[in-house]
Amino acid sequence: MGLLQAITDFFESIFNKSSPEVQKRLQLKKLEADIRMFKPALYRNGSLLPNFAEGIKILYLNTKPLDDLFSATIGGKDIQRQQRFEAQLVLTGFTIEDQQNVESLQYEHRKKAIQSSNQPLNYTFDTQHRVFDKLVKSLNDDSFKRMDKDIAAVHRLADLCKFSFITILQMFDTNFLSADTTYEPLYQDVPLSRLAPALENLYYQTADLHINTAVANAVLALAQLKNGGAISEQRSEAYLENIKKIAYVLSHIIPPQKMLQLIRYYKENAQYAPKTAEYRESARQNFANRLQHQFAADEERIKTELKDQQISSELSKLFNDVPLASLSGYDSDMNDKLQVNSALAFSAITPLQILKPF
Repeated sequence: MGLLQAITDFFESIFNKSSPEVQKRLQLKKLEADIRMFKPALYRNGSLLPNFAEGIKILYLNTKPLDDLFSATIGGKDIQRQQRFEAQLVLTGFTIEDQQNVESLQYEHRKKAIQSSNQPLNYTFDTQHRVFDKLVKSLNDDSFKRMDKDIAAVHRLADLCKFSFITILQMFDTNFLSADTTYEPLYQDVPLSRLAPALENLYYQTADLHINTAVANAVLALAQLKNGGAISEQRSEAYLENIKKIAYVLSHIIPPQKMLQLIRYYKENAQYAPKTAEYRESARQNFANRLQHQFAADEERIKTELKDQQISSELSKLFNDVPLASLSGYDSDMNDKLQVNSALAFSAITPLQILKPF
């Protein structure tokens, strides 16, 4: 029957090759031939082989340490923490001089510079604006645009590290336990039909993932930021080893292109295009927006505080040092807490303290 079908396909490919059905059958045959040629072998007789499972095991073991790091930095559920670490990554792209300039534009430094300056208030603000404009302009340099792509790749890697590899491994060996990293599995072949949904999910996350030196450097930078300083050489080498092994599996054992061919073969559609993860956020633009909002809010805060200081001094003379009325909720303590996590600030505390007794 196989020989007869082969002869039939041969003649149809010659005399009826324009038929959509014939084209589809020929494309699937080519897909199957390509899949059988995979090295290492991943597929045979309708099933995925232990080589596939071994590749998944390598991913599982090497994404776990990275997942712990990402969960505490840019991949956790705390959005504000994510943003802080992402901003710190962007900050590493500035020169030392520009990093110092960013630091000089923090609220405390701006206010101190204004209070210690003999120049008119507007002159000091204008000087700070020029420094700020130069920093924002530099964010459009090619180096920062490349950094945008690298940080997006780190986010892709962080999401891959959350993938449920254990679910796939337990299909190949029902005794596989996530808690025992020393366990030597006994893999069985698994029908492609059982693994197709998980395979498509894995392709979704890895299709556009490109791991390079810049990504590895960003991971080490996150580790240092999380640690609050330099990490040990041993830990640094361990993270790099994790990244290298993940990159090797995704380029040599089960690369996305091979996953795609397996998915298309299962779907019996050589043109099938699975969905892939999209990352449209720009770390560079997010940093610029936060910097701009904070810069404007800090300037307004400084102006308000300087005005309040002047008013308080005049009121002290007017009312013989009688303290202003205390407020509840809309007060300095709540204002300080608000400014820790946002660019917002209360701007009418002193006026309300004056009005409250009346």
